[in-house]
Amino acid sequence: MLLSGGATVSLAEIVGEFVLRLPVGDGSVMSEQLHHLLRMSVRPYISLRVVPTSMGAHAGVEGSFTLMDFATIKPVIYLESATSTLFLEEPEEIIAYQRIVAALAETSLDEQQSRGLIRKIAVELYGDREDPDEHA
Repeated sequence: MLLSGGATVSLAEIVGEFVLRLPVGDGSVMSEQLHHLLRMSVRPYISLRVVPTSMGAHAGVEGSFTLMDFATIKPVIYLESATSTLFLEEPEEIIAYQRIVAALAETSLDEQQSRGLIRKIAVELYGDREDPDEHA
């Protein structure tokens, strides 16, 4: 796997707090997903930052995107929808998305604060759940 270590890639993710609180699956699935994010976020080549809901509307509300920077070719923006994908390569498009990333970097928590918020959400929403195997 590309992000398993040893590779020369890095991943920087900025997500909204709402995404972390939106239930997808049952409590055990959500708890595992949050804990997986925490485990991955301590790797030196992965940066995970959260924009807290208290920030209100922010630069990322237009939708998700991936800004891919490469060592030997120009950056590319990747957009995905339910029925299609789109790659943006024009310099003005790249600059617009780089500005969004910069604005998100200013409004998001730092990596340590983000891990703290993810831990808080995991405990707050799923910490009191009983392990179903406990009573077997």
